[in-house]
Parts: sequence; structure tokens; C-alpha cells
Amino acid sequence: MQQPTFLGAIVGLLAVCIFLLAYPFYLRRYKPARYKGLWEVVGSIYETPQRALRYFFALSFAIIVVIVIPSLPPPVQGALARLLFPFVIIFFAVAFGLRLLKVEKKVEELEKRLEDLENRQS
Repeated sequence: MQQPTFLGAIVGLLAVCIFLLAYPFYLRRYKPARYKGLWEVVGSIYETPQRALRYFFALSFAIIVVIVIPSLPPPVQGALARLLFPFVIIFFAVAFGLRLLKVEKKVEELEKRLEDLENRQS
């Protein structure tokens, strides 16, 4: 019997990731009674299937980079690391920075609504 390869394990891991990211949206659309617990939490984290797939592709790209970089000669590794590092920092700053701005905007809207409700009651 042939032993599983490292690449096979990675493909299996990615298949499990696709299932875990996509299944909550299937449940929400076709089986709402089962959309609860962990599946509801995962669905609420990613909000849309497109966002979940975006995270999957980012994870896939990261795994490919981690596999490919050690096979390159050391000078190329250093040059590639210096080239990719700023892009990674910018990506995380933009991705999470925009998300924080969105959350802050929602908080401001909710505070304004609460203030309006308090003014109506007085």
C-alpha cells in the first residue's frame, strides 16, 4: 500500500477547508433548521460565500508559498522574502483596517439610533 504524500495531505486539508467554509452557506440556504451552533458561527464570521472563498484562496496561496520557498536557493529565498513581506503587511493592514473601520461605522450608527430613541422617549 502506498503511503500518502505531503502534497496529498495538503490537498486533503484544502478539501476539508472548502467544506468547512462552504457548508454553512448551504445549510443557511437549503436547510435552515440545521443552521445553528458552529455552522451559524462560521457563517456569521464570513457573512457571504464569496468572502469565505477569498479566505480559502488566501490560505491556499500561503500554503503554496510555504511549500515552494524552501525549495529555492538561499539568495532567491532572501530576495523573495524581502519582496513579499511588504505586500503581506499591506494586505493585512488593508484587510483588517477596513474591517475595523466598518465596525466603527456600525457602532457610530447604533449610538446615533440609541440617542434618537432616547430623545423620542423624553
